[in-house]
Amino acid sequence: MVPKLGNILAAVWIPVLLLIGWQAAGAADPVVRGVISSPLDVALALAKGVADGSVLADLSISLQRALLGWALTLLITVPLAIAAGRLRLFSRMLVPVVDLLRPISPIAWIPLAVLWFGIGLGSKLLIVFVVTFFVIFLNVYDAVIHIPPVFLNVCRTFTLSRWFLLSNVVLPASLRGVVLGAQYGLSTAWGGVIVAEMVGANHGVGYQMLASANQFDPTGVISYMVLIGLVGMTLNSLFLLACRRVLLKFPEASASHG
Repeated sequence: MVPKLGNILAAVWIPVLLLIGWQAAGAADPVVRGVISSPLDVALALAKGVADGSVLADLSISLQRALLGWALTLLITVPLAIAAGRLRLFSRMLVPVVDLLRPISPIAWIPLAVLWFGIGLGSKLLIVFVVTFFVIFLNVYDAVIHIPPVFLNVCRTFTLSRWFLLSNVVLPASLRGVVLGAQYGLSTAWGGVIVAEMVGANHGVGYQMLASANQFDPTGVISYMVLIGLVGMTLNSLFLLACRRVLLKFPEASASHG
């Protein structure tokens, strides 16, 4: 379906006004331009980085780190959250630990990650795990503990096996929580790897953005900020397409959280 013109205008008018104001501020005062650059300068810097391959090389490194950490966190966290939601023993063991660690800022984990793993891949994966674990865990756990009791009662009434309960009730009913947790976790994984690269890395988007700041280059800093936002928005949009297909294939997952 082709978007209506009104919807397109509603979505772009604020960004357009901001760009116009930003460009005008930079053009009116050279001092201001030296601090905040201008949209044209940022676009040219990004285009230059893409043309010479430097931006794409760092972007590839950062994306690989973020996606690998996100995928590993999913594989670890989803089973733990389902177990905590269905088994009282796991809930008593895991939920207090989650409540204890969740308030700790991910930035506070960076020195420990560097001490344990240096500035290699391991420290980035640890930070991505920390920033995404809680988002995924809480979404999946909430979905599992809110499965409609009628579904569980039917399984008990007919003395169906635990495997049947897990595969035909728990997993489909918790699928929406898994998808939402994965979606939000993907965004936090992308942001987390950028923060990790600022502190302990010699390659990547976060490293290059901090290097630009150390060189008093606002154009470079803002261009990488724009790149981070565009990539994050693209990742989210692509994942939303996958979410819709999954939920359409398993409508009971959507209905159970209606």
